[in-house]
Amino acid sequence: MNELADPNVIQLAFLFPFIPVISVFIVSILMLGELPFNDDDDDDDDRGTLQPVFGSY
Repeated sequence: MNELADPNVIQLAFLFPFIPVISVFIVSILMLGELPFNDDDDDDDDRGTLQPVFGSY
């Protein structure tokens, strides 16, 4: 029998080049879930943008 006739081999042949991309995508989703999106510390004193150090005097 031809070993390439197995459907699993064909699926892996198409999937194999994209395994790094899929892995990075999954890890990115997991790491983005760890970010604190409800960050309560107010670094800009409600001015909307961060103030540079030389402009704070």
